Amino acid sequence: GISRIGNLIYDNHFSSIIFNEWDNGTPPLYSIYLAILWAVLGKSLFVCHIAVLPFAIGIVYCVYKISIRFIDKNYISLALLLILIEPSTLTQTILAGYDIALCFLFLIALDGVLENKRIKIALSLLFIPVLNLRGFTIVFSVFLMDIYINRAAYKNVKTILINVAAFIPALLLFIIWLSYHYFQTGWLYFSDRGSH
Repeated sequence: GISRIGNLIYDNHFSSIIFNEWDNGTPPLYSIYLAILWAVLGKSLFVCHIAVLPFAIGIVYCVYKISIRFIDKNYISLALLLILIEPSTLTQTILAGYDIALCFLFLIALDGVLENKRIKIALSLLFIPVLNLRGFTIVFSVFLMDIYINRAAYKNVKTILINVAAFIPALLLFIIWLSYHYFQTGWLYFSDRGSH
């Protein structure tokens, strides 16, 4: 489905990002990413698989950064090996889908929460809901983790507003996509083709 939308975007020379026959309401950000890579590197299955490489490397890096906080240094290599051979990581890498990008962005956000870096949180969460609408549940889970881990920073109105501000860009981009999609198609979650 992702490469099909990418094909349509590429074959139509980026003139549209919504194609009624394949539209399920999900933002096609990853499909646009694939289409751009095809335009630059040539349209091939190999390029689809290369597209996941930055995210796979990023996941390993994020796991390393998070692991050094909680795991003895002697076991870091084992933690990295486990993430590399973990079945869902392997599957998503082979399938070359957007789930690996979601995982990467989630891990950056988690690292941002652990470091209490608001800009890092905001930037990583910005693209999660526009990779897939269900990504907004990931944004909400990061918000809950942030409240728990950085609870000392949620004690007065001023710090609450500062902390919550990191989540606002993702919400705004999500609303912009929903509005754009609605004005292009006339529906949000339901169409005459059924539930989405």
